[in-house]
Amino acid sequence: MEFFPTKTDLGKEEAATEPPSRQENGAENYRNLVINAGLLTPDGNSSVRVDTFDELKLKVKRLALWSGFEVKLDGRSDKRRRWKCTSSQMCPFRVTGNMNRHGIFVKTHLQHNHGYHVREETNKRFTTATSHELACIVRRSDLYETHGPDLVDVTGQQISDCIYDLTGFHINQMRASRIKRMLMDDPDRFLGSNESPETVNSTPAESAAVNPPAEAKDDSSSGNPHDVVWECFVFVANDPHVLGTMGMANVKKMVAKFKSDAHKATLRAICRMSCPDPSAPLSVLSNRPIATKFLECYQRQVDLGFFNDD
Repeated sequence: MEFFPTKTDLGKEEAATEPPSRQENGAENYRNLVINAGLLTPDGNSSVRVDTFDELKLKVKRLALWSGFEVKLDGRSDKRRRWKCTSSQMCPFRVTGNMNRHGIFVKTHLQHNHGYHVREETNKRFTTATSHELACIVRRSDLYETHGPDLVDVTGQQISDCIYDLTGFHINQMRASRIKRMLMDDPDRFLGSNESPETVNSTPAESAAVNPPAEAKDDSSSGNPHDVVWECFVFVANDPHVLGTMGMANVKKMVAKFKSDAHKATLRAICRMSCPDPSAPLSVLSNRPIATKFLECYQRQVDLGFFNDD
């Protein structure tokens, strides 16, 4: 699949404004952004599962902000949500979440028919990011580092330029002034913590700070490494391939085995052997076990007698 948007409709001036990191090795860079956003597994074969539609919405918005296109909800029901790219009228990009009894599974069509940071309607409002998310971006920027917390002398144009540097989109002066007031009134609220801010007009998923991949913390750095191992295992246990191959009853037996302290080390080893890069730390975001490999490793340990004492 071709991930990188084509530039056939871009003028020379527009193409020149695209950041160099997106011009060089664009297809691979975009694929890495999709993986970091949580919309594609590193192997590209296993299905992505999320717990809520709000979680999926946040993943789609993160990818849009990181890559430089706009998205909106294109259809919804109790069991289904779909988002589309609005940077170009005929863009085929779609992300769909379908709910069944095992969870919400994500289906993607990731190809674009346009370049990054372009909009078909030049006067269209930048709606992909909420004002809270944009305030978090400014709060973590060099602009705030230089002038904050007193932003009296900072102009709306400076704030708009700051947001453009990181997202590829400008905002209007009214919205820039609002973000400036938000940062001056309560700067600590926009530090970009993992906790959702308490806001009146938005859900926690809409309000969560959006960190670019380079700034996001690797979950493998948590205080207890087994927490990361167990979280990776939860993803594997909920994978459709695992459920379809083993059946629900056998998956439950496997979960019961690995709940035992006696098998924590075995679970860690299986996860390491079945992840894309066994030499790197486990990570739910970038280096979690591949479901098919996990099953092979698990069955091998069963055959070798690692669980005979159960």
